[in-house]
Amino acid sequence: MIDVKDPLAAKLNDIDDVKEHLPGLIEATREWFRVYKRPDGKPENKFAFNGEAKNKAYALKIIDETNQAWKELVANPESEHGIKVYVLSCLCCDAMTLFTDANQFSLSCISLTFDFHTLHLNP
Repeated sequence: MIDVKDPLAAKLNDIDDVKEHLPGLIEATREWFRVYKRPDGKPENKFAFNGEAKNKAYALKIIDETNQAWKELVANPESEHGIKVYVLSCLCCDAMTLFTDANQFSLSCISLTFDFHTLHLNP
């Protein structure tokens, strides 16, 4: 993500553009995320794809797959596996929150519907 007011914004549309216009940024960012927990005594982070930064097409594919999974979850309240998930809907901002324990959820908005819907997920 980049601020549209950034002078490079028009030039950075995909990962190869970042490599071209900001050489070393991806490597430095990956290194920071790899080691930033070490001072707390935690192990170094490991990365999928051997640490390779994925391109815009891949990111959009993952976003679409996740969105489709969400739509299926909400549209199909019954499944054969019976993992219960509760949906809390906000009346003022149309936000929805999923949680698996009806007794444990956080309220960040005053206008909430308390009509819980039980959904069943396929694990």
